[in-house]
Amino acid sequence: MAIQDYLAALRWTKDNIGAFGGDPKKTMLFGQSAGAVNAFAVASLPEVKDLVAAVVLQSGSGIDLTPNETAQYTGKSYAAALGCADHDLKCLQSKPVSRLRAAYQKTAALKEKVIFKGHRSLGGTFGLNFPNQTNLNAAVLDGVVIKEEPLKVGSRVPVIVGSNGQDSSLFTHKAYKADNSSAEDAYARFLDAWGRVGPSIGNKYPLSAFNNSINAIVTHINTLAGFKCPAYKTLRATSAAGVPAYAYQFNHVPSCPWVWIRGKKFPPRRFVDEFGATHTAELPFVFGNLDNMPVGNGSCHSTAAERDISRGLVAAWTAMAAGGDPSTHGHRWPRFNECDPHGMLVQDQSMAVAALDYEECDFWDQVWAELGGHMLPRALKLPKQPQQVGLRQALPAG
Repeated sequence: MAIQDYLAALRWTKDNIGAFGGDPKKTMLFGQSAGAVNAFAVASLPEVKDLVAAVVLQSGSGIDLTPNETAQYTGKSYAAALGCADHDLKCLQSKPVSRLRAAYQKTAALKEKVIFKGHRSLGGTFGLNFPNQTNLNAAVLDGVVIKEEPLKVGSRVPVIVGSNGQDSSLFTHKAYKADNSSAEDAYARFLDAWGRVGPSIGNKYPLSAFNNSINAIVTHINTLAGFKCPAYKTLRATSAAGVPAYAYQFNHVPSCPWVWIRGKKFPPRRFVDEFGATHTAELPFVFGNLDNMPVGNGSCHSTAAERDISRGLVAAWTAMAAGGDPSTHGHRWPRFNECDPHGMLVQDQSMAVAALDYEECDFWDQVWAELGGHMLPRALKLPKQPQQVGLRQALPAG
């Protein structure tokens, strides 16, 4: 859905939910992955405070939106691929779906290397979102509906933000399952795709530190770059604006496959360790779908400990909708504090408040700034162990 669709749905809910026994003052918007990205855009708008009490962002948010001029340029390129002038709505509406899909693959703007040479392959293969990226499927900083970069204002209502321990393994496994090259060659190509920041990433993350496993190192890097560190930005931006923010980290590896993909259970049992707490792993717990897994007609049933986790998350999400605070009788959830980040940690068959480690995100803040992304101010912290050389120092001149 587009952002104005979200707003229309929320306005309808506010006006009509009372007829269904609901309370318009206790509406919560929550999304996962791209849904979380859009939910954060909605949460940053001034009118959101009249529409929802709280927001939950699962494995998404914290990215730089597409600037209006970039979106206009891409739209004109797409219209040209359809043989239409960009202002000719009737021409665009007359095209069948097959032509619309074919034109997407032929849109010149979507093939250009407008940021750095590998941004398109990294985005398409691993789901990473880069600043000023040409695309046709993301929210736009249009100056009309969205007037400010969400990262500049944060969420305007209380928010829960988190990610999964191996979010990116869902994409990494597919990318390398048929790659017969050596780990060294595959990693060299991966770093090369990052352009001038590639050497710094390679220095920060040597292949040897991950037992020469291309899946392990790329999953780690992309989980940080695409999920954990963007979530951290959202938490910082929101708390800096004085709005309550609550963090979580979902590291639990489900005992059951949880979804059907082309008629097969996912994840396959033989790849459970490789996928880990991958993208979407938290969804069955949030929705309480822990029987007959994969959901619907499977034969796997979750453990008693997993049911406890699910009850805890469902209660927290419910409390968030009711009062803008996920704390319950079972779990007192602390507000996020950048200087001492604590939140809810789900791992080892349990759910408990713990310190959350975002130290590596300092490096990724610099990477994103180097690529043109929004740089958040940092809170003052006590000095820790000496850090490796900063990205800007490590980057070559020019």
